[in-house]
Amino acid sequence: MRSSGSAFSVYHLGVPVEIFVNPAVAVRRYFESEHASARPVTAHLLATATGVVLLDRDPVVGALIAEARGWVARRDPWPAADQTQERYLVAALYEDALDVFGRDAAMGTLLLWRSVHGMLLYRCRRDLQRVPRSKDLLASIERLDPELGRLVRALEAAPAAEERLSLAGAIADRTLGERGFFEWQSGVEAVVP
Repeated sequence: MRSSGSAFSVYHLGVPVEIFVNPAVAVRRYFESEHASARPVTAHLLATATGVVLLDRDPVVGALIAEARGWVARRDPWPAADQTQERYLVAALYEDALDVFGRDAAMGTLLLWRSVHGMLLYRCRRDLQRVPRSKDLLASIERLDPELGRLVRALEAAPAAEERLSLAGAIADRTLGERGFFEWQSGVEAVVP
């Protein structure tokens, strides 16, 4: 038998409410998988005042909250090979934005913003061992590196494409140390027939 959970979102008295119903085994799986991606959403919900337990009829609820606090506090190093691969993927996305910009400015702009977003996520994960919630990303960057935060705000406000491209390049330099393709090599992966 598979253990799974469910979730739904509703408005209650005009307040948005998300309700999650999950067995303990599913919650523990969320802890592990979200930690592996440096985004401990479920642990954060249970460990802070953000989430509220509505029904506590079993000691497992308290145990999960204690475990969640441990997952939130936990910081594991990001393997160098994984860092390099992520840096490469984001740098390549930035290069794609530059390639497209001249013939399709709208697509180039979308790719540019995606690449800058990836740069900021990379920087947080590298330096904080954690990717903040989307709505907290820029504030986290500004605390981590005020100059980088200033560059991002200037990029958002830049009226001309040339200025946006220049600022995005400065952001790439500050986060990735690269502006596109660079040589790298992945480790050997086992292939199972």
